[in-house]
Amino acid sequence: MTIAFRPTLMFRTSSRCSQGGCVEVAPLPDGGAVVRNTRDRTREPLTFDGQEWADFVSGVKNGEFDFGTADSVEVSVLPGPWGET
Repeated sequence: MTIAFRPTLMFRTSSRCSQGGCVEVAPLPDGGAVVRNTRDRTREPLTFDGQEWADFVSGVKNGEFDFGTADSVEVSVLPGPWGET
């Protein structure tokens, strides 16, 4: 999604971001959001409309992106292109 006119964006960074490998989020008037990488702010940010952002936030709140602990996650290793694992 391309926004023809971008108002001055007020980016916020999580207070838990201390290593510099985080994202910043700026709200848009339609309820959407613009997300950019703190390591390279010159790159084009990702833009989400209101419904996309609401769906993402809902998924976060519902635990859809929780990976659990290392003991509870099942990992499958697929063979590489030469058969190595």
